[in-house]
Amino acid sequence: MTTIDIERIRADLKRFKEEKNAADMERGYCILDQPSYKPVVSDVWAQEAYYKHLSEIKMSLAEYATLLLDAKEVVVVGEHPKLLEWQALLNIARECKDRSLSLRCFFISQIFLKAAIEGDERFEYAKLADLIDKEINDYPYHVYYKERYDDGYGEGTQGTFDEYYEIKREELASWLIEH
Repeated sequence: MTTIDIERIRADLKRFKEEKNAADMERGYCILDQPSYKPVVSDVWAQEAYYKHLSEIKMSLAEYATLLLDAKEVVVVGEHPKLLEWQALLNIARECKDRSLSLRCFFISQIFLKAAIEGDERFEYAKLADLIDKEINDYPYHVYYKERYDDGYGEGTQGTFDEYYEIKREELASWLIEH
């Protein structure tokens, strides 16, 4: 094959694509835009967010597990400001690239804290208490330094912890509105 043949094939491909798109438009088919991707959070920031209130969260979850076992049912604690704050923080942190850290943040915010705030019929009280116990007594997670994703937060170019949190919260909120 020569360069002339390759150029002729490229021109034919381009023409065929244009003809196909024109025929699709006549038939009423629409071409959808590629979806935008969900904003990703720095692993460094997510780890800081995970550890920021971890001791308080563990104490609260331990008390909640005790309450579950005493009541012998899933108990709704209600919308306490601290619980909502922790849940919101961990919901942003779970958007990090590190899958293990992301899943830990997800479990704490969307399973344990959500069960305490809203109740959760998916779990029996004993199973939920057992899961909470395993999370509390598990070894604290650390992101492996060489494999972590950092979009500038670790170097200080993305602002302080709270500034970065506000930026990512706004990015995720606008992404959710679009989708």
